[in-house]
Amino acid sequence: MTTSANEQPFKQTAPNPEARIPIGHQIQVTSFGGSGTTMLRNWLVENGASLPQEHDSGIWKHLPEPPTRDKFQIPEGFRAIYLIGDPVESLLSVFGRNYHMWHAVRMQSHSRWPSQFLLEDAPVAPPWGLKEFLNLKQDCFGIHDHFAAWTTTPKRAREFPILVMKYDKIWDHLPELADFLEFDKDQMASFPARRERSQKDPTLEKGRRALQSLYGNLAKTIEAYPDCMVI
Repeated sequence: MTTSANEQPFKQTAPNPEARIPIGHQIQVTSFGGSGTTMLRNWLVENGASLPQEHDSGIWKHLPEPPTRDKFQIPEGFRAIYLIGDPVESLLSVFGRNYHMWHAVRMQSHSRWPSQFLLEDAPVAPPWGLKEFLNLKQDCFGIHDHFAAWTTTPKRAREFPILVMKYDKIWDHLPELADFLEFDKDQMASFPARRERSQKDPTLEKGRRALQSLYGNLAKTIEAYPDCMVI
């Protein structure tokens, strides 16, 4: 299907850098990838929640830092859910689905998020796979910074609540999720059943030890983080 020029969010005229970006939704679901963001987002949409439009191409899903009052027009009642998990498992999932090229762009560009974002503002997505990434021995996706920004930005700067949840613990904390979303029992009854991650790719599994060397300390920090907490 051909997409018209009016439907291309990345081809808009550059805005006034002094202007704050308006947020047109009430609920945002964000993660550093491979942590159930799409699953949760789809369920929320099915239940009539106000979320970003799909044509935002995942920008909101992986926004590098929470919206703050100095950069965004944050609507009354806005709230965000930040999903976290083992970064090693998350990246194996991203590479396993061949999403790593665009994911690098989504995670690394901080300029003019989100609807006024211009594609030329993004760093060039590197033409590499897991092997090349591991050879660089650096966090090219910015996962360390992503987690730090979403869990330490003071509430006075953003003025909205963030529910931080471990992806694999969501099903143990559905009552807390319901309270945060102000959902009733009927809405929660449709929540997707727990399922295991996709079958592991033997080729990618060879890089697990190297990923653990790169993200091991962060994995320990996340493991020690509360399973479910509003900040």
